[in-house]
Amino acid sequence: MSRRHIAITIIGWVYILGAVFTLLAGSLGFMTYANIQQMRKLLLPPGEFQDTAFLRFMVRYVLPVLVLQIPISLFVAITGAQFLKLRAWARTVLEVLAWILAAYIVVSGIFWLIIFLNFLFGHPAAPVAGDYPPLLKILFVGVSSLSTLVWIFPIGVGIFFLRHKDVKKEFH
Repeated sequence: MSRRHIAITIIGWVYILGAVFTLLAGSLGFMTYANIQQMRKLLLPPGEFQDTAFLRFMVRYVLPVLVLQIPISLFVAITGAQFLKLRAWARTVLEVLAWILAAYIVVSGIFWLIIFLNFLFGHPAAPVAGDYPPLLKILFVGVSSLSTLVWIFPIGVGIFFLRHKDVKKEFH
Protein backbone atom coordinates (compact mmCIF):
# COMPACT_ATOMS: atom_id res chain seq x y z
CA MET A 1 0.00 0.00 0.00
CA SER A 2 1.43 3.37 -0.99
CA ARG A 3 1.44 6.30 1.35
CA ARG A 4 -0.85 9.16 0.52
CA HIS A 5 0.42 12.66 -0.14
CA ILE A 6 1.04 14.54 3.13
CA ALA A 7 -1.22 17.37 1.93
CA ILE A 8 -4.16 14.93 1.93
CA THR A 9 -3.60 14.08 5.59
CA ILE A 10 -3.17 17.71 6.61
CA ILE A 11 -6.17 19.00 4.62
CA GLY A 12 -8.42 16.16 5.80
CA TRP A 13 -7.60 16.70 9.46
CA VAL A 14 -7.84 20.50 9.18
CA TYR A 15 -11.38 20.16 7.84
CA ILE A 16 -12.36 17.59 10.49
CA LEU A 17 -10.94 19.66 13.36
CA GLY A 18 -12.39 22.88 11.91
CA ALA A 19 -15.81 21.22 11.74
CA VAL A 20 -15.55 20.02 15.35
CA PHE A 21 -14.52 23.52 16.47
CA THR A 22 -17.43 25.01 14.51
CA LEU A 23 -19.84 22.55 16.16
CA LEU A 24 -18.57 23.60 19.58
CA ALA A 25 -18.77 27.29 18.67
CA GLY A 26 -22.29 26.78 17.33
CA SER A 27 -23.33 25.07 20.55
CA LEU A 28 -21.99 28.02 22.55
CA GLY A 29 -23.77 30.35 20.14
CA PHE A 30 -27.08 28.58 20.81
CA MET A 31 -26.56 28.88 24.57
CA THR A 32 -25.71 32.57 24.19
CA TYR A 33 -28.69 33.23 21.93
CA ALA A 34 -31.02 31.44 24.33
CA ASN A 35 -29.82 33.62 27.19
CA ILE A 36 -29.26 36.90 25.36
CA GLN A 37 -32.20 38.75 26.90
CA GLN A 38 -31.16 37.76 30.40
CA MET A 39 -27.51 38.62 29.69
CA ARG A 40 -28.49 42.02 28.33
CA LYS A 41 -30.41 42.80 31.54
CA LEU A 42 -27.46 41.72 33.69
CA LEU A 43 -24.72 43.46 31.71
CA LEU A 44 -26.40 46.74 30.87
CA PRO A 45 -28.12 48.97 33.40
CA PRO A 46 -31.65 50.06 32.42
CA GLY A 47 -31.66 52.78 29.79
CA GLU A 48 -28.10 52.12 28.59
CA PHE A 49 -28.94 49.65 25.85
CA GLN A 50 -29.02 51.25 22.41
CA ASP A 51 -31.34 49.38 20.10
CA THR A 52 -29.65 50.12 16.78
CA ALA A 53 -30.26 48.83 13.28
CA PHE A 54 -26.97 46.95 13.52
CA LEU A 55 -27.98 45.08 16.67
CA ARG A 56 -31.43 44.28 15.25
CA PHE A 57 -29.71 42.93 12.13
CA MET A 58 -27.35 40.77 14.20
CA VAL A 59 -30.11 39.35 16.42
CA ARG A 60 -32.33 38.68 13.42
CA TYR A 61 -29.76 36.61 11.53
CA VAL A 62 -27.83 34.90 14.32
CA LEU A 63 -30.35 32.10 14.86
CA PRO A 64 -30.65 31.07 11.17
CA VAL A 65 -26.85 31.01 10.90
CA LEU A 66 -26.60 28.87 14.03
CA VAL A 67 -29.28 26.49 12.74
CA LEU A 68 -27.32 26.02 9.49
CA GLN A 69 -23.98 25.78 11.28
CA ILE A 70 -24.67 22.40 12.93
CA PRO A 71 -25.61 20.28 9.88
CA ILE A 72 -23.01 21.98 7.68
CA SER A 73 -20.31 21.25 10.27
CA LEU A 74 -21.36 17.60 10.47
CA PHE A 75 -21.29 17.38 6.68
CA VAL A 76 -17.80 18.91 6.56
CA ALA A 77 -16.49 16.51 9.25
CA ILE A 78 -17.87 13.50 7.35
CA THR A 79 -16.48 14.83 4.06
CA GLY A 80 -13.05 15.37 5.67
CA ALA A 81 -13.06 11.77 6.91
CA GLN A 82 -14.03 10.52 3.44
CA PHE A 83 -11.28 12.69 1.95
CA LEU A 84 -8.77 10.84 4.13
CA LYS A 85 -10.16 7.61 2.62
CA LEU A 86 -9.40 9.06 -0.83
CA ARG A 87 -13.01 9.32 -1.99
CA ALA A 88 -12.97 11.38 -5.20
CA TRP A 89 -16.25 13.15 -4.42
CA ALA A 90 -14.80 14.37 -1.09
CA ARG A 91 -11.90 16.15 -2.81
CA THR A 92 -14.34 17.96 -5.09
CA VAL A 93 -16.63 18.91 -2.20
CA LEU A 94 -13.73 20.20 -0.09
CA GLU A 95 -12.49 22.30 -2.99
CA VAL A 96 -15.96 23.81 -3.51
CA LEU A 97 -16.23 24.45 0.24
CA ALA A 98 -12.78 26.08 0.23
CA TRP A 99 -13.83 28.50 -2.53
CA ILE A 100 -17.07 29.30 -0.68
CA LEU A 101 -15.10 29.84 2.54
CA ALA A 102 -12.63 32.12 0.71
CA ALA A 103 -15.51 34.23 -0.60
CA TYR A 104 -17.07 34.31 2.86
CA ILE A 105 -13.80 35.45 4.45
CA VAL A 106 -13.42 38.30 1.96
CA VAL A 107 -17.05 39.44 2.31
CA SER A 108 -16.90 39.09 6.10
CA GLY A 109 -13.63 41.04 6.22
CA ILE A 110 -15.18 43.86 4.22
CA PHE A 111 -18.31 43.78 6.41
CA TRP A 112 -16.34 44.06 9.65
CA LEU A 113 -14.04 46.70 8.19
CA ILE A 114 -17.13 48.81 7.40
CA ILE A 115 -18.45 48.20 10.93
CA PHE A 116 -15.11 49.28 12.45
CA LEU A 117 -14.93 52.35 10.23
CA ASN A 118 -18.49 53.34 11.18
CA PHE A 119 -17.71 52.72 14.85
CA LEU A 120 -14.46 54.66 14.82
CA PHE A 121 -15.56 57.63 12.77
CA GLY A 122 -18.94 58.11 14.42
CA HIS A 123 -21.34 57.13 11.67
CA PRO A 124 -24.94 57.53 12.92
CA ALA A 125 -25.60 53.79 12.36
CA ALA A 126 -22.72 52.82 14.65
CA PRO A 127 -23.74 51.20 17.95
CA VAL A 128 -21.42 53.51 19.89
CA ALA A 129 -19.45 56.32 18.34
CA GLY A 130 -16.53 57.95 19.99
CA ASP A 131 -13.55 60.18 19.52
CA TYR A 132 -10.65 57.76 19.44
CA PRO A 133 -6.94 58.56 19.06
CA PRO A 134 -5.68 58.28 15.46
CA LEU A 135 -3.29 55.45 16.38
CA LEU A 136 -6.17 53.38 17.77
CA LYS A 137 -8.18 53.98 14.58
CA ILE A 138 -5.24 52.83 12.46
CA LEU A 139 -4.78 49.80 14.70
CA PHE A 140 -8.46 48.75 14.42
CA VAL A 141 -8.50 49.12 10.64
CA GLY A 142 -5.11 47.44 10.29
CA VAL A 143 -5.98 44.48 12.50
CA SER A 144 -9.31 44.06 10.74
CA SER A 145 -7.62 44.02 7.34
CA LEU A 146 -4.76 41.81 8.51
CA SER A 147 -7.11 39.26 10.06
CA THR A 148 -8.80 38.83 6.67
CA LEU A 149 -5.40 38.12 5.11
CA VAL A 150 -4.45 35.77 7.93
CA TRP A 151 -7.65 33.73 7.43
CA ILE A 152 -7.52 33.75 3.62
CA PHE A 153 -3.90 32.55 3.38
CA PRO A 154 -4.42 28.97 4.68
CA ILE A 155 -7.56 28.63 2.58
CA GLY A 156 -5.55 29.64 -0.49
CA VAL A 157 -2.85 27.09 0.38
CA GLY A 158 -5.56 24.46 0.85
CA ILE A 159 -7.08 25.25 -2.56
CA PHE A 160 -3.61 25.08 -4.13
CA PHE A 161 -3.05 21.58 -2.75
CA LEU A 162 -6.58 20.38 -3.44
CA ARG A 163 -5.95 21.28 -7.09
CA HIS A 164 -2.34 20.02 -7.15
CA LYS A 165 -1.74 17.27 -9.75
CA ASP A 166 -0.05 14.92 -7.22
CA VAL A 167 -3.05 15.17 -4.90
CA LYS A 168 -5.62 14.84 -7.69
CA LYS A 169 -4.01 11.71 -9.12
CA GLU A 170 -4.53 9.88 -5.80
CA PHE A 171 -8.29 10.28 -6.21
CA HIS A 172 -8.59 8.65 -9.64
